[in-house]
Amino acid sequence: MKKICILLLSLALILSAAACGSKSDGSSSGDDPLMVTVNGIEIHQKLYEYFLNYFTDYISESIAEGDSVFNHVDDIKEQALNACVSLGAVESVAKERGIDVTDAQLAETWSKLVADSGGTEAEVEKKLEENGMNKDVFLTISRYNMLNDALFASMYGEKAELLPDSDVDEFLANNNLEFFMAKHILLTTESTDGTGATTELSEEEKAALREQLEGYLTTLRALSGAEREAKFDELMAAYSEDPGSKTHPEGYVFADGDMVTEFYEGTRSIEIGEVSDIVTTSYGYHIIMRMPLDYDVVPSRYSSYLYYGYEEYELTLRYMVADSLYNVMLQDWTSQAVAEPTDTLNNYDGNAHMVSYTGAVAK
Repeated sequence: MKKICILLLSLALILSAAACGSKSDGSSSGDDPLMVTVNGIEIHQKLYEYFLNYFTDYISESIAEGDSVFNHVDDIKEQALNACVSLGAVESVAKERGIDVTDAQLAETWSKLVADSGGTEAEVEKKLEENGMNKDVFLTISRYNMLNDALFASMYGEKAELLPDSDVDEFLANNNLEFFMAKHILLTTESTDGTGATTELSEEEKAALREQLEGYLTTLRALSGAEREAKFDELMAAYSEDPGSKTHPEGYVFADGDMVTEFYEGTRSIEIGEVSDIVTTSYGYHIIMRMPLDYDVVPSRYSSYLYYGYEEYELTLRYMVADSLYNVMLQDWTSQAVAEPTDTLNNYDGNAHMVSYTGAVAK
């Protein structure tokens, strides 16, 4: 979901790797031979081997039980090379567009890594070496990430604010993605005691709730437009028993499967600005008001990602569509790049490297 290529570790993951464990990267010491040039940009062995290590770990975690990562050496080498080509492609595209990363920006990134580690610069460099990296590789990947950020912002804005609604509409339609937005007034059909135990309301109590909601419906349907929405918001704030009505007063954005079926179908059955009949779900009784789809609201299916360090704007439909469009371009740049492997790469013994690397990991 990030515009940073999924083939690359984020700075946070690199820092995490540098803070724990101890792995030998199996790379040759001393010199750092040239492996491939991409649009004239040189990619050297230590960076290539870093990607080998990354994809070795990735495939090790995803293969079936009983399979061996050594059955996937060619695939790992191909993915590592593709990551190198992607890096070179982004570098060349950024250069064509006058986008660059300054030495000061890279120095700040390095200083932050050292500060966040709680150790000295020498200790951080040692940890990076133990995890199949070095300072140059770290800064190269940091530069790639920064260039991706800058290219993305130049096309869509930092928070995708430059991507028009019409482009979001077109993307969703072309990919058969249908989202809705709605707010609701919920009256629950269970009571909860002080211990958290719930008890189903009696039929008489349920009938009283339905009568209460029927009164709200009569009031709402006598209004239209902004007046109806304002009255709905007033009733929702005063009476809705969904905690989300307080935390998400603008409403929920959702697709099929995100909500209980009755709520989803109840929303689909009405037009924007209309209110539904009383909808019964396992949660209770609802009056739903369908809203225009707001592309800058986080869909329900992605809200849990906020707990994993994502910024709220990164999970909006607008940003995620921009992210998808950017990654299509990234794939195009990568496929169109001119990669010229050296004899060192052509003769590289991936098996020997993986024996060394996986042996160190096992320890």
